[in-house]
Amino acid sequence: MPDAGPEGWSSRDKFAEVLETAALTDADLAEYCRKRGLYSAQIAAWRSASSRAAPVVGKQAERG
Repeated sequence: MPDAGPEGWSSRDKFAEVLETAALTDADLAEYCRKRGLYSAQIAAWRSASSRAAPVVGKQAERG
């Protein structure tokens, strides 16, 4: 991930974090976030944004 902090990360970078943390327990996620300088709320927001984007991407693929 870029060193600029999560505010400067691309959507791809944020999605990679969502995938990497998907199976973590709350305790493991908290530890992960501490080590990476993140907040669990950031991961939750990125997860939500990814979920909202998935149907749009799927519909575009059907048309293409």
